[in-house]
Amino acid sequence: MWADERRVNFTVLELKKNDDLETVDAPALSFREVGKVASKRNFCDVNEAMTAEAARLFK
Repeated sequence: MWADERRVNFTVLELKKNDDLETVDAPALSFREVGKVASKRNFCDVNEAMTAEAARLFK
C-alpha cells in the first residue's frame, strides 16, 4: 500500500564546478552524487524522515 512505512534512501549531492575545458556543451555547474544514506527506521512521510534523520546525517 502507498501509505506503508518504509526506510527512506537519501542521495547526497554536491554542487561541483565543471573544470573540464573540452566539454564545451556541459553546464558550468552541476550536482554530482557523493553518497547514499538509508534511514535508521521506517517512515510514511519523507518530510518526517528528513527532519528526524537530519541531525544524524550532518554529524
